[in-house]
Amino acid sequence: MLEDFWNGTIAEFEYGDGRGWPLAADGGGHSLVPLDTALLEEPQGSLNYAGNWRASTNPGGSPGQDDPAVPQTVVINEFLANGGTPAEDDWVELYNPASASVSLANWYLSDDVLEPTKYRLPAVSVPSHGYVKFDNLQGFGLGADGEDLVLSYLPGTAQDRIAEVISFKAQEPGVSLGRYPDGGAYWFRMTPSGGKTNTKPLLSAVIDEIMYSPAEPNEEYIEVYNPTTQSIALATQSIGWRLDGAVDYNFPAGSSIPAGGRIVVVGFDPQAEPARVTEFAAAYGGQFTANGNLFGPWQGNLSNQSERVSLEKPQVSSDPAAGVDWVIVDEVIYSAVSPWPAGTDGTGDGLQRQHADETHSGSDPANWQPAAPTPGNAP
Repeated sequence: MLEDFWNGTIAEFEYGDGRGWPLAADGGGHSLVPLDTALLEEPQGSLNYAGNWRASTNPGGSPGQDDPAVPQTVVINEFLANGGTPAEDDWVELYNPASASVSLANWYLSDDVLEPTKYRLPAVSVPSHGYVKFDNLQGFGLGADGEDLVLSYLPGTAQDRIAEVISFKAQEPGVSLGRYPDGGAYWFRMTPSGGKTNTKPLLSAVIDEIMYSPAEPNEEYIEVYNPTTQSIALATQSIGWRLDGAVDYNFPAGSSIPAGGRIVVVGFDPQAEPARVTEFAAAYGGQFTANGNLFGPWQGNLSNQSERVSLEKPQVSSDPAAGVDWVIVDEVIYSAVSPWPAGTDGTGDGLQRQHADETHSGSDPANWQPAAPTPGNAP
């Protein structure tokens, strides 16, 4: 369902049900509601960006009237889907960011938005800025290969709602997913800390620069940076890491990023097309070596409006038929419209990450700025 046309003006946009979109609207009965902050830029395509939408507060939406504000209440704050040992069960931590305690009477957890009542939470009270951990998820379990985690409030009244749906991909043994800081907007890989303040996220390679709308005839590219003090091998058990989303690319086995180093991925084949490597270097500066610091070709292209780009590493699946699952190391869902910075659509500037440390998300628009392209080099 869709809702809210601005001042009677017909709006044109494309919505989705993938990562970044409010998943309570995908079978959960809720509608999609645009954020008030996005409406002024709708003629520029602001509603094509998933981050400019939320799920309606109640199932069915609020056709013909303003959607009520979303209540501030408990949120999923951290969870472990792959304990790594039979003795380590799945668990889910809830956090209360509100200024008053919240009773969990009539609250539920599930792994299916179509069956939200799989596990009824005990009617305990969560204090303001407090935590509660549930490690006996009766009725369902969290799949280490990825699925959905659903939190619902269902008292059987008009207040029934899907509070949130978290969609996750494969999880590494003994690594949890959590918000940082507690109750924050973005999710990170971290050392498990169920029932207490979340630990500092794990540091790894990040997507550091994106050229999605170059000045003609220059090339699109994605830069990956290693902010750690050790080399990162871009293969696990001889299976290469990959870029996923707008473009698909699997790194060859044996490739790596040195400590503090950068590599660049492009849409052409650097080994088979040395002339294009020379042109790339002339356009952007720097020195490039095929399958050294310049990789390709990817399949697909980077949208000039909004797109998802993910750096992922492989993990042998618990399901022999599946073969390999994929763990998100870093993810960026960018856009050319607010709240993302302006000035990167055809101007010659790219998107440059401002902070590559473990506490700043790649999907946070405030963590990016327009900047002159510097592929393979520090800005």
